[in-house]
Amino acid sequence: MSRFLVSFVALAFRRASQDCGGRGPQSELIELNKKPKHQSSVICIERKLLKSEAWWALTGAAPQVMTGFLVRRQFNEVRSPGGRRSSWVIINNGQIEFTYAEAKGKYGVTNPRFTRAIDQLVEVGFIDIAKQGGGMLKNKTLYAISDRWEKFGTEEFKHVERQKDMRQMGYRNRPKKKDNI
Repeated sequence: MSRFLVSFVALAFRRASQDCGGRGPQSELIELNKKPKHQSSVICIERKLLKSEAWWALTGAAPQVMTGFLVRRQFNEVRSPGGRRSSWVIINNGQIEFTYAEAKGKYGVTNPRFTRAIDQLVEVGFIDIAKQGGGMLKNKTLYAISDRWEKFGTEEFKHVERQKDMRQMGYRNRPKKKDNI
């Protein structure tokens, strides 16, 4: 029985390490439109990320929202030219969707909390906005996982803020009717 348990644990660790990806140089031959082979039940968060100053600067719902972004990553394995070492590449970076409706419905994060979390994640460098959407136009915002957080708290850190929606849409911004006398 214990031999079976040891084999099972070894298989689970091997499968988890395959799902999390490995280290190594990224190959130039990446097929971005390729779908992952399977949907993993494992989420990988680098220890370096969890120990970073940027992670510990997050407040409110931002850590939970970041975890939601990490769950949405899709990886493909890229073998090095020699075939001995492989690395894992995010194939949907810049195309990650996380809507306000999904945050509220699945995770119970209200719209104002989700907005503050997104703002905070952009400010500390965990995510970037690849394409700004608009709720009234039924366009989804597309996000990219960024590595700017690695330099958070240093002079080399590139500070980025989310651009505010300056379109004057909605009931309050309608042009006022002129009085006809």
